[in-house]
Amino acid sequence: MLKGLRQASTGGIVVVSFALMLSACGGGDDSDSGGSGGPSTELKPGVYDIGTDMGGVLREGLSLISPTTGEFVSGFVDNVEGSEVKAFAFGNIKFSSGKISGSIVEYKATPSPWKLIEGTLSGDVVSSERADLIASKNGKVNSISVLLRRSGVSDSGITLEKLSATYSTPDSTSAITITENGEITGDAHSCSNILGEVVIPDTSINVFKVTYKAEAFNCSGLPSEEVLGDDLKGEYSGLGTFDEHTNKLIFYTRNDNEKVAWMFEGIRH
Repeated sequence: MLKGLRQASTGGIVVVSFALMLSACGGGDDSDSGGSGGPSTELKPGVYDIGTDMGGVLREGLSLISPTTGEFVSGFVDNVEGSEVKAFAFGNIKFSSGKISGSIVEYKATPSPWKLIEGTLSGDVVSSERADLIASKNGKVNSISVLLRRSGVSDSGITLEKLSATYSTPDSTSAITITENGEITGDAHSCSNILGEVVIPDTSINVFKVTYKAEAFNCSGLPSEEVLGDDLKGEYSGLGTFDEHTNKLIFYTRNDNEKVAWMFEGIRH
């Protein structure tokens, strides 16, 4: 469903995002040398599992890396001691001689109120489909994570024709439609209209860019997440992917006032 997040004061970064640790999932190839020229120096774009061991507790989530810009998003939703915990990260990632650098802004709660946290990324490219990441704030290491690429989904490719359909959340409270010309429209929580576009940077990689404007109407917001109706308005942007085997579309976006981030996860009709 669409998840509303609200900015609040914060302490430090707990994790960039969360996902399967290398030993817990398949995919990727540590023997990848990036061709005959030697070891890989950067990650392939696409869909990644990303995971962090927090005091022996495994966190699982999803990360998307754009084919052309280095933009990435990550998302995690879990249940900890009976409370729902959410974290969504947005940023840019760069590679140089096998080293990783970048910046992130993370929206998280353990549980509400929602917090917005800024930090930096560093780490090493292990292969073109695996990396070890370090998230830091003010020069202090806060977490060490593993990125592992889902080759099958990433390399399945995507086109606007393949995406064009209507998708709705399991509880039917939110739905979006994508047309063959890339227009995206929708209704979030029955109180916010969405109008924008989907752009595919590289049809061979199953990651798309989504931008839209949200207009709230007769909307009290999301009280359980401390999100006001006016917080839902604005220009949104982010990344998404579509799994044709499960007919599931997911995207993560945040608005231009940096108060709200949304996750949409819907099934194709």
